[in-house]
Amino acid sequence: MQVTLRKADQLAKALKELGETITVERSYQVNIHDLNWKTSLATATQEASSKLDRLMDIQVALAGIRAAVGRANNEAGINDLLAEDNMLKARIGVMQQIAESPVRESEDTIAGMIAHQQKPTETSRYGYGNDNVIVINGFAQETLKNAQDVVLASKKRRRAISDDLISKNVSTKVTLTAEIVKILTTENLI
Repeated sequence: MQVTLRKADQLAKALKELGETITVERSYQVNIHDLNWKTSLATATQEASSKLDRLMDIQVALAGIRAAVGRANNEAGINDLLAEDNMLKARIGVMQQIAESPVRESEDTIAGMIAHQQKPTETSRYGYGNDNVIVINGFAQETLKNAQDVVLASKKRRRAISDDLISKNVSTKVTLTAEIVKILTTENLI
């Protein structure tokens, strides 16, 4: 049976959620006055065994779907798109900080600040002051503009990747094995 990547993802989520709802009892209560306690215990043990078998089947189907999706993602180039998208997201974060930085003072202004600090003062004459350093904030206007351009281009590329991923998720097919189809059918998921 073939399904789209989107449908395979929905089936995998449904299997995972279903598996989380199944509880296998590890202890049993036996009424000491029940003369048929062996039958009660055997029934409880059988129920636990059935639930455990069901959980194992769900895990087999889930692993099979995930493996098929992984292969399809690789063949369709989805893994590469996701890697590029993650890189662009990180790039936007860094470049956004740069783009939002203040504009650095002009070289003439900085030269004036340095010259002003180099003039001896009363405290510097006696070694009390530490006027050997000035703080220059921000980046050159050109750097800020380049950072803004990188952010805009990266956001545009992320939108294109998102569109491409949507298209690939609805057009790329994965083949589910007969065993997986049987489990999904038994669980009323298809």
